[in-house]
Amino acid sequence: MGFTNDQVFCRYIENSNYYVRLCGAPDRISLEDKLYVDELKTTSNRDITFSKTVGEYQVQFYMFLTGIHNGRVFVYQTSEKKLYSFEVKYNEDLVKQTLEDYLKLYEAKQKFRKNHHG
Repeated sequence: MGFTNDQVFCRYIENSNYYVRLCGAPDRISLEDKLYVDELKTTSNRDITFSKTVGEYQVQFYMFLTGIHNGRVFVYQTSEKKLYSFEVKYNEDLVKQTLEDYLKLYEAKQKFRKNHHG
């Protein structure tokens, strides 16, 4: 299906306590009527909602990394052999909030390790 990108994109993000290096390789960068970041998910579930949601979060981060603000998620449902596609608009606030939430969890994990393992 042409989802063969192997180029890794990286970006450094400054947080109040950290500099974070975020890297990722989207499944495809495509040029049609405009430039898109594409993510392909495959599922055997009839309900593709979970795969679509995961793909939407992934493509948000890939748009953040690449600077391309048009994204698409493709979900291939294997039992029906059907390909669904969804356009995704870039949401920088979502990316930043998700990253902040992750860093809070990371800090809590480090604090737990320090207090209970060490």
